[in-house]
Amino acid sequence: KGRADTDRRHRVVLAAGGQLPWLGLTGSATLQYASSLPFNITTGRDENVDGLTNDRPAGIGRNTGDDTPLGPINALRAKSGLPPIDRLTSQDFLQVDLRLARPYHFGQAKTKGEWFMQVFNALDRGNVGLIEGRVTSRSFGQPLALAGPPRTLELGVRFGF
Repeated sequence: KGRADTDRRHRVVLAAGGQLPWLGLTGSATLQYASSLPFNITTGRDENVDGLTNDRPAGIGRNTGDDTPLGPINALRAKSGLPPIDRLTSQDFLQVDLRLARPYHFGQAKTKGEWFMQVFNALDRGNVGLIEGRVTSRSFGQPLALAGPPRTLELGVRFGF
């Protein structure tokens, strides 16, 4: 038993929006913060010959992540000819999204819309997702994927009838 793969212990989302004092623009901002994900540590081999390579080293629980004792890990790494590690860390998630929009009307009063620009991950922070958990891997403890894309700019037009 242990924490689920998606068990972030802390999550905060702050959002604000409103009319800006120039050019009839509206703006909004969203800040998201979440604590790090747990990750599962395995040997990377089929220790109990059940056909699966998801066996954990002795003394290591499921999804212990940063709280994993390093003794059993370094013992197994030494047997595999790999260097010891001195700590395990996974990164928190932090993202800021911004949006500017300007409404417009054309033709009949019923036809309206808005021009907008959105920036996702405005800080261009590399938020990591999955962590390599196989103790016998040279990239053990390193990120395998991102939890979202890098900074993304989106320009658009919305029509209403």
